[in-house]
Amino acid sequence: MKVIVRHPQLRELQTNGVRTVQDLVRELGLNPETVLVIRGQDLLTRDVRLNEDDTVEVRSAISGGALEGSVTVSEAKGLAGRRILRCAQNDILRKAGGAA
Repeated sequence: MKVIVRHPQLRELQTNGVRTVQDLVRELGLNPETVLVIRGQDLLTRDVRLNEDDTVEVRSAISGGALEGSVTVSEAKGLAGRRILRCAQNDILRKAGGAA
């Protein structure tokens, strides 16, 4: 699996094996309350299973008003429905300068 980490700076890693998002974040030594994990256009929850052929991106969750309308990991977990999560993720990416 290709892992692109943008927390706190850009680095790319390659990992082997199937794992959950929670396991991946733990292996990276990151606090799950401070990061968002994205696969394609999907913001992933901790229980999502990742496969060896996946490419995922790990981004910092912004809080404290740094970006207007940003979503914290805790808030994202509480949002209902895939469509709402995708909109929130697109908003985060757009404000961070990424493609939505």
